[in-house]
Amino acid sequence: PPPPPPPPPPPPFFFQADAGIRDCLLSRGLGDVYKRQVIAYPELIKRGYPTWMAAGVIASAGGIALLIPPSITLILFGVITEMSIVDLFFAGIIPGIMLAISDAVIIVSVSLFIKLPRGKFDLCEVWRSFKEAFPALLMPVIILGGLYGGLFTPTEAGAAAASYALFYGLIFKRKTFAKELMPTTLRTMNLTAVVFFLLGCVGIFQFYLANMGWPMMIAEWAGELGLSKHGFLFALMGSLLFLSMFLTGVAILVLTVPIYFPVALALGVDPIHLGILTALCIEIGSVIPPVGLNLFAVSGVTGLPVTTVIKGSFPFCISDTVVLIIVLLFPALALTLPELLVVSHFK
Repeated sequence: PPPPPPPPPPPPFFFQADAGIRDCLLSRGLGDVYKRQVIAYPELIKRGYPTWMAAGVIASAGGIALLIPPSITLILFGVITEMSIVDLFFAGIIPGIMLAISDAVIIVSVSLFIKLPRGKFDLCEVWRSFKEAFPALLMPVIILGGLYGGLFTPTEAGAAAASYALFYGLIFKRKTFAKELMPTTLRTMNLTAVVFFLLGCVGIFQFYLANMGWPMMIAEWAGELGLSKHGFLFALMGSLLFLSMFLTGVAILVLTVPIYFPVALALGVDPIHLGILTALCIEIGSVIPPVGLNLFAVSGVTGLPVTTVIKGSFPFCISDTVVLIIVLLFPALALTLPELLVVSHFK
């Protein structure tokens, strides 16, 4: 008998929604790209999506992790600049949702244009999947709810999330938990050591810059150029987009934030708004052709030519750039939630 036909594709925006949820849990753009390729790419191809579209969705979706809380990029920006991480988390919500919606619009538009077969929405399947995923979905609720409710600090939120994961693994996933505990612990220790080493280097770098007077000299130079606040931001965003094609987000933060942050403050730029713009630039730069890091990550794992990945990611690069410009011109999109929801007890 002939083989059964492949299952119809899910709604086109399904994988973008999956990206947002995974990013909230994992908070690692490039690392999440690798994970999503193993799971999502074969399923997309099996359901009839063209290779270039599947690769583009995976490459672009990984960047939402840089804005959706709890974002490592925003945490590092807050540590380096001594800004409130809770404020940055709140500020990243609306731009992150805008990114997800803009990418979903691109997916729907392309799907309709190339006439992909439409799937059926199965509410029973959604309910079964939700029940299976519910314990994992509680993780961001614990982290963000505890932070925003004032129950604990960001450090305590990480400890609470780790305690919940240990409890759930010991009770419900004993075999998998015992097998994965040590490798996961080693990866966590490695990542933590790297991050703290870089933060130590940042402290030395900032001390050196302050003693040399470079931030003040650059601020004076920017003032002599007569750049307005928006002119400076557009120039800065262009520079960050260029750098993010070649460097990881952590490297960009370590190398550039100590230099441009004092200058931006001198020009009257809101530091929270600046943090969100920085994260957006790092996200977009990872898929800018021809040398975006996510492009080569997808190409290396899937075996597709980089040109094919570029073809699929280019529409998302355009939509993300539009979101960046909108957030740059309308700071309220990033600043409204922190102003409404974060209350200082010292006012």
